[in-house]
Amino acid sequence: MFDAATCKHTWKDRFRVLTKDENGTYCNYVTDNVGNVTLASLPADVNYPMVGGKVLDRIPFFFINATDVSPSVSIPMLLPVALLALSAYCVSADYKQALYFTSEPTPVVIGGRVDGTLRFGSNSIINLPDKGSDAKYLEFSGAGVAKMREAVVDSLDSARRFGVELVDNGAESGTALNTRLTIKTASLMNVVLTCETGLTNCLPTMAEWCGYNPEDVKVQLNHDFQKDTLVATDLVGLAGLVDKGMLSPYDFHKLLLDNGFTTTKDYDEWYEECEQGKARMPSFSGITQGVGGDENGGQEEEEGNGKNGEELPRV
Repeated sequence: MFDAATCKHTWKDRFRVLTKDENGTYCNYVTDNVGNVTLASLPADVNYPMVGGKVLDRIPFFFINATDVSPSVSIPMLLPVALLALSAYCVSADYKQALYFTSEPTPVVIGGRVDGTLRFGSNSIINLPDKGSDAKYLEFSGAGVAKMREAVVDSLDSARRFGVELVDNGAESGTALNTRLTIKTASLMNVVLTCETGLTNCLPTMAEWCGYNPEDVKVQLNHDFQKDTLVATDLVGLAGLVDKGMLSPYDFHKLLLDNGFTTTKDYDEWYEECEQGKARMPSFSGITQGVGGDENGGQEEEEGNGKNGEELPRV
């Protein structure tokens, strides 16, 4: 608060109390002393928040922590990383200071009289007539600096291990990659689920307050932290599953669309394009090989009909 008489700012604690009145309607007010708060009586300046002239019969206050929706404040998940980063900063500061003091040689003159300015360098002459005089640079080896540098590297490595490291230089199979990412993103999954639960709790109340149907509010966050991509060899195997009836041709088309192997969004249009492609390239067996066709991709029966006249599955 600002005091106009003294032109000074002072701190003053103020508390907002969220409660209900005797009719169960949500209201709130501000007080200077939380010890005087009594839910049995409300002050005259109590506030009734409204949206579109509508009040609430519940207190619209929700808690969303990192891994739970309880009122207690949880320890931040990345607190160990923050502490390690602070430690790395302190060690790095000591390391740089040690480098500064040990990398700059200090000129030293012993037992000599210096008249005027003493010059150092290859184009200068140092004349010390007194016996036993000496001039040299005092330089430290800095044996402990290497240990300091190792400490900096160790601190940074520890911080990386605590974090979510998604980059790996080595080659690994898709199963191994998914397993490693699942382990590393386990904590992130808890965060996503907690946010999803918290939003599911608060958004219906907001919708009801604004006059909408709270049952129409659906919250579903993305639970995937890595994108599985298909290669040509995977498509060959999936096409075999389509031939065996273990995979819907519509799902197969969606896989092609999601992975960028086709730009045709409509299934029927994509199917016709495939048929036209086979007609232009007789040697192309297509994905329908083995379903009502010979080994060259031709149809045994009349186009579009099986042995009993029924329509063949469009694969």
